Amino acid sequence: MKKLLLVSAALLCLGASFAQAEGVNLAWKNCITQATAAADIVYLCDGSLNGTPFKLVPSFVTDTALPQFVGMQAVIDVRSDQANLPDWWKLGSGECRQGNIVFPAGFIGVGTGATGACQNPWAGGNIGGGYQWNTESKGDPTNPSQVILGWGRLKLALARDTEVALVAGQQYVAGVITLDTAGDVDLGSGVCAGCLLPACLVLNQVELYQTVGAPAVTSTCSPRRSRVRT
Repeated sequence: MKKLLLVSAALLCLGASFAQAEGVNLAWKNCITQATAAADIVYLCDGSLNGTPFKLVPSFVTDTALPQFVGMQAVIDVRSDQANLPDWWKLGSGECRQGNIVFPAGFIGVGTGATGACQNPWAGGNIGGGYQWNTESKGDPTNPSQVILGWGRLKLALARDTEVALVAGQQYVAGVITLDTAGDVDLGSGVCAGCLLPACLVLNQVELYQTVGAPAVTSTCSPRRSRVRT
């Protein structure tokens, strides 16, 4: 059986001043505040969910009000216990599972909208964003025991065309990522090996952006639950 991973973001915003989020969270299915959110996902890798992607939801709390918020960037690392990241987790251009990750995905059913415990800061504006996936495996050739195990890094960026005010202490949805399970079984295009190998996703960073000229704010990052597993 297998488990699912986690989050990070990269920027597409034209804003200038930024702050680190005070608290960052990552969950499957929904925002961490919601009853349907999950820390772990177990999947049998039997093709049953092909075409019905998992949702991965990073969220943040800022300890400083941001009256002119326009965008965010985040970084998520995917780690396994293998010396090389399994092919099933290779999601970049030209890799085995290219095209099976989507960002930004839709917000329907995620969070609590304009009010409530986990709000959507992107509503009411035109948004644009994207992602970059890199697969890495590094080590010291003179000392095989010092191998850094295979890992992937997902960078996310999302921005809106109008300003919106964020308040301190409120949980906000950073974005929605979808991950399809295609490649777990051979449906005519081959198998991407490693679906049954567990992995852990870690949301390492969220940066929040205001428009050019807005007062600069700084904040420390304090993860609340930044890891999810498959």
